[in-house]
Amino acid sequence: MLRKLYEAGIMVAAASSKPQPLIDKLMIYFDIGQYFEFTLGSNPADELKNQSGEDAKTKIVTA
Repeated sequence: MLRKLYEAGIMVAAASSKPQPLIDKLMIYFDIGQYFEFTLGSNPADELKNQSGEDAKTKIVTA
């Protein structure tokens, strides 16, 4: 399905509350990164320090 969307010129993005480094690793592991225009995950440093100032899920949904 991802390949068909890519070949049709449809942009695909991924958003998750998981840390961005994990998302990057999963894209590499499953060899699917080329099908996504961009990905967005949480920032581990912000989560640990609680500096984001907003709920992580709200931050991702509004991005």
